[in-house]
Amino acid sequence: MNVEVGDVTPRRVAKVVLSNFPVTVLVFTGIAWWLADSGIYFDPARFDATVLLNPLNYFLSMFLHADWSHFAGNIRMWLVFGTILTVFTSNRHVLLVAVASHLLTHVVGVFMFRFGIGMSIVVFAVIAAALVRATGYAFQNASLDSLQAALAGVLAPLLGVLFVVVLVAGGGRIGHFDHFLGFLFGGAIEMVYVFSSHEGMQTERSVPERIGR
Repeated sequence: MNVEVGDVTPRRVAKVVLSNFPVTVLVFTGIAWWLADSGIYFDPARFDATVLLNPLNYFLSMFLHADWSHFAGNIRMWLVFGTILTVFTSNRHVLLVAVASHLLTHVVGVFMFRFGIGMSIVVFAVIAAALVRATGYAFQNASLDSLQAALAGVLAPLLGVLFVVVLVAGGGRIGHFDHFLGFLFGGAIEMVYVFSSHEGMQTERSVPERIGR
């Protein structure tokens, strides 16, 4: 889109700046930081079935951590990749990917009597989403087949590595299976948007002309 000089107004500039300012990232960081700094942590040893019965826990669990080091490690990654995804998309989009991936991971985990805490699920989700979005931009003028192949080439090896980690590490204190699910759901959600907005929706396999008659 060509931008005329007359279109560059303070209001438009402010709108562009605010749309790329990581509000969602900072709000999530502030909530998690306040809880950790107040000494409000979740003790995995005290986990029982009653935790699963409270729907609010499925949302709040992304802000609670086991200790300060757990919080600090997650928040560093969240600030980096959450900001990248914000620049690629928007604050509302980051909010959607983060919350949806976290909740979907817990829906699957509840059937395995698992309950992940902390922002690591969200972090893996936004990493996957950022990779998908970046690949979508790189292949925006390519065919749909090329885009699908590129996404498979980017995501499949990483999902494979995460799954091997799940098998090797087992069900220890670190929620490797939750990380795998977060990455999977984050990438899947983002692919819906990338495919729906792809300009080169034509495939490399053309439809025979006679079929359209």
